Amino acid sequence: MGRADAPDASAYSYYSEAIRDGVKGDCSEGSLQMGLRVVYSRALIFALIILLSIYGETLVTESKAEPAAEFTKSVTERGGALVIMEQATATWCETCASHEQWLPNFDAVNHARVQRVALHPVQDDPLGNAATSLRLLQNGAAEKGYVPLYHFDGTAEQLTSQNAGQMQSSLLTSESDRARFEVMQVLANSSLNNIELMVEIESPITIANTSITVMIINKMTLLAPELAENGVTEHPFLLDSLFVIPLNGSQSTMISNSNISATVESMNSSSEIKLNLMINSSDGGVNRIILVIHEYAESNQTTPRTLSALRIDFSDNASNNDISSLPWLAVLVLGVAISMFTRNRRHRHHS
Repeated sequence: MGRADAPDASAYSYYSEAIRDGVKGDCSEGSLQMGLRVVYSRALIFALIILLSIYGETLVTESKAEPAAEFTKSVTERGGALVIMEQATATWCETCASHEQWLPNFDAVNHARVQRVALHPVQDDPLGNAATSLRLLQNGAAEKGYVPLYHFDGTAEQLTSQNAGQMQSSLLTSESDRARFEVMQVLANSSLNNIELMVEIESPITIANTSITVMIINKMTLLAPELAENGVTEHPFLLDSLFVIPLNGSQSTMISNSNISATVESMNSSSEIKLNLMINSSDGGVNRIILVIHEYAESNQTTPRTLSALRIDFSDNASNNDISSLPWLAVLVLGVAISMFTRNRRHRHHS
């Protein structure tokens, strides 16, 4: 994009020509007003040329900025009522394939209320990994040994949903089962290679036997057709990495299926929970969803129960703060100039 050419000297003659047109021959009030309209309209057009010239230079400057700055985002989420629905599934499961016909619509309709997390077993499933295997073990799905199976906030359905209506009922039950709510706030800063999470829970229901669990979920995972035994090649919301940070000071559990690592920067769990977590991610989190969950479990052998949960999705929170108001100012100036020029032409026509 080249820089816009500066207006030549002839542009400045607009003023003198307009004044001459207004006072030449007849110095009546109407003629003077017409001359002034010409002056104003041409002055506005001249100002528009200057604005566009400046904005053109601004665009060139911004295009030369460092690439890393374009990826920097900051997202703040506050709440905690999100329901976590964990789906035990498999690439060889025919029933699971039939559920994928209505599950995407269920996800879209209930996006603000629930987040699906797909868990594949390691055995005979190319999408299984260490994180999904551990989670299946934690919530007891591995013991049941069949799929599909759905857990809502750690509680398994008594009868597995076979359609969206039945699953809607399970979601309502899960929401009503939360007798108390706690407020979680997460500040997430994303750069090209790192994601920093600052987690704070106000007046937590309990701290004993609880942990902060961070799930990194791939928005979409593609499977080669020759590996898709049930014919499904697109798999949304696959759990990729799992970080479990106990609030009693015990050693954290961090399992990653890709080049993601995490470091606990600091933690305070006296009267409120504060946690700083640094995650190394090559895409800045754009292709992933981050779930931050406060969970309770009486022991390592019991299924974790959700106390509060938040979702961080950088693609849902694209900032519009970088949009300049200068183009809108240029459009406004152009509109005023056209309006005045049109009125001037009409005045001449009627004269």
